[in-house]
Amino acid sequence: MIRSLVLVALLVSGIVAQAATTNFTVIGGTTNLALYGNLRISQICITAPSTADTFTFYDGPTNKNTYTNAAYASRTRYATNYTWVITNSVGILQTNHVNGVYTLTNTVAANTNLLPVIFSGASAVASAQTCASVNLIVTRGLVVGIPSGNTNTNTISVTYTRSF
Repeated sequence: MIRSLVLVALLVSGIVAQAATTNFTVIGGTTNLALYGNLRISQICITAPSTADTFTFYDGPTNKNTYTNAAYASRTRYATNYTWVITNSVGILQTNHVNGVYTLTNTVAANTNLLPVIFSGASAVASAQTCASVNLIVTRGLVVGIPSGNTNTNTISVTYTRSF
């Protein structure tokens, strides 16, 4: 019995995920894939070198903050029983029936969309560190973007737990 309890305790302790912290740098005007996979993020800290920056965090699998849907064609089928009656030149009523199933083809163009924003934040000035306690779940990866026009190199620290 005691062996069974010890074995269960060892198995449970091996399954429980441990929090990890990773540091990375992001340059203004770029988008970076910071972490890949299923994650639960508990804290984000941002350190800007000299001027304040704004950051946007996305849930995505690559270092881009957009995705493109390819163009495609869709078909719509519809039935009709259209009937019209006319009087011909001799004065006789003439009935015309248009029965059938018709197919309409519609082409949908490719479009580019922004990834879902999961968190936006701003850093303090003069190398001060700004931290936020969050409870974010990402399923594909954590992507960080800084608006263009800024060339600062910023340090970001993320505390996360990897989901299994």
